[in-house]
Amino acid sequence: ADECAVVLSRMSDMTQVDDRAMRFSEVAIELGLVSASDLSTALAQAVHDVLVRCLSLDAARWLFRADPAAAARVAHYPADLGAAIWEAVLAPAASMTWALRLLLLSERALVLREPAKELALPPDVLRIARRLDGTRSLADVLAPDEPGHERRVGVVAALLVLDLCEVRAEPGPRA
Repeated sequence: ADECAVVLSRMSDMTQVDDRAMRFSEVAIELGLVSASDLSTALAQAVHDVLVRCLSLDAARWLFRADPAAAARVAHYPADLGAAIWEAVLAPAASMTWALRLLLLSERALVLREPAKELALPPDVLRIARRLDGTRSLADVLAPDEPGHERRVGVVAALLVLDLCEVRAEPGPRA
């Protein structure tokens, strides 16, 4: 709180002298209260957190467009959309919402768009992803009565949102 008052006082003094309003962060760096690196890290984390909250909204409808120029039109704190989606969808609070949504697909089969081994996924996620081979219904993959159901729901939801798997009409025969 004291540091904030010092920064605000300095900002006030500067605008009275040269009509140039500095940003709070610029003054905080100038006064040595925070490093530029720490501030950049904190701002990037704040952008990530906002993105995760937006992706966690129950009534959200997401539409992602490939637009490489979009980053040039926004702040200089890009966030890893894939990481934010994983975090939002795997949050324990999201499990029930996704379980209900996936229930609509319970008799359908899901198939990975790429071979599981080519996806850079942690081992526990990879085990779940490998079950999406088109031969099992989503109900069988999610197995609600088995331990780890919430994690399986989150992984399947994230794979769907990230467009890493597709929905098939019904399970096919095992190879």
